[in-house]
Amino acid sequence: MFGINCRVRINRSQHFIVFGAGAVGGYLAARWTRSGHRVSALVRRPFLDAEGNNKNSITVSENGVEIAYALYGVLPYLSELSAWEASLQEYFESHDPPDWIVCTMKAHMLPNIAWHLERLLRRFDVPVLTVVNGIPWWYRSVGNTSPLRSVDPHGHLYRIIGLDRAIGAVTTLASHLVSPGHIKVHSEGSFVLAEARGGNSERLSALVETLRSPDTEVLETEDLSEHVWFKLLGNAAINPMSVLLEIPQGYIASNPALNGLLMTLLQEVAAVAKSAGVKKKFDLAQRIRIAESVGGHLTSTHQDYLKGNTLELDPILGAVIELGEMYSIPTPQLKTLYTLVSEKSAWSLKVRDPAEKNKTIQ
Repeated sequence: MFGINCRVRINRSQHFIVFGAGAVGGYLAARWTRSGHRVSALVRRPFLDAEGNNKNSITVSENGVEIAYALYGVLPYLSELSAWEASLQEYFESHDPPDWIVCTMKAHMLPNIAWHLERLLRRFDVPVLTVVNGIPWWYRSVGNTSPLRSVDPHGHLYRIIGLDRAIGAVTTLASHLVSPGHIKVHSEGSFVLAEARGGNSERLSALVETLRSPDTEVLETEDLSEHVWFKLLGNAAINPMSVLLEIPQGYIASNPALNGLLMTLLQEVAAVAKSAGVKKKFDLAQRIRIAESVGGHLTSTHQDYLKGNTLELDPILGAVIELGEMYSIPTPQLKTLYTLVSEKSAWSLKVRDPAEKNKTIQ
């Protein structure tokens, strides 16, 4: 297995395979490509140009400027495993082996690609960077050594990737997917990275260096848990509320009528974080001010709801409730919010299905 203190060849171009080249993955692909690294994007739908032809590039729009970055390659995602293995064989006959695998799919989708990751890791024993909202699959809290059901229901990610390969990241990047292969950046924010097992390593420092830029704060830390939970304060409360109310997060944070409920939700999340071993006392008012400063930008969960996608509700909210039950911390408001948003999402997906919509109307 890829050891935590392995030597990484820093003084050369790195090859990244990015699962989920969406709002975050596409941004990272462009950043690495701009810095002279090679990126293979794993895609479910091809990237198309204005004429409808396949393109081998990522386009990033920011501050009115649109730039296309040529990729090293585009690797099709195939759900059938034997076809996937054949695709890998063909792809790597003409492409270099990867140095990194990067998972930027929504956290609730990661278990669906566990076996695809296994096939890839059989060939290439390389580290895996995971950039997700909510509680990551590798997270272990005080007294808990088992994968959370809400994040890694069968433990496949933990078994296949393993903590020795895993690096985690938390980002405040604000971006959205305009279309496959086209990313619009609103704010570059920051990235904080850490070894899943904690501590320092050469490979972590090397990875951080590939992301350094005057435009973005990139940090490495020995323990990512405080960063996970500080972001989760907003994700667990504001993201589901934005779906339920169908309004931007800045309006939720600045609305006096919602302030009491929002603060109660944040207090429940903070209580679970404390029991899970987070020593930092979070400034909840500051977290609300951060959300307020975003203004009219829609949360990623709200964007998914509007697109008719399944929601990452379990990693950002279900996991907090699960940990609360584990530590006997009451989370009544979080549970109510989870139920309401789950039912709203399920109904929305049902009526978007033409067959189901007809049944509903009848």
